Amino acid sequence: MPCLAGCVSSYGYEVSGSRVTWNEPNARFLPTPGVTGYDLEGADATTFVVVSEDRFFARDARRVYYRNYALEGANAATWKTLGNSYYSTDGMSVFYMLWRVDGADVATFRVTDEVLGCAEDAKQSYRYYKAGIC
Repeated sequence: MPCLAGCVSSYGYEVSGSRVTWNEPNARFLPTPGVTGYDLEGADATTFVVVSEDRFFARDARRVYYRNYALEGANAATWKTLGNSYYSTDGMSVFYMLWRVDGADVATFRVTDEVLGCAEDAKQSYRYYKAGIC
């Protein structure tokens, strides 16, 4: 299907001057139906880098982003992805996509199945961002 006027033809971040935008043609994760691009309010275009194009992570000097959302409470200076998965950590917390994995032990946390979103630590197993058997 061709891209009609006003639509976006590819996923990803776009930096233009001091503006950073997340574009998504199939906007199921975006909060407003029919809108395919969102400005990342407060994003620092001068330090903005895409960390993982296939997993949609980026960061600037102050924040970490998953698509058009900032990871609440994530430390951008110490944040990193965990393998080729949707899991990440800043050394204090573990995140799945944009959600904090409550109760996760950062020191022992490891991804066990990237496709199914499974992980574990010394205490329990996780599926996505919740404790549970995977």
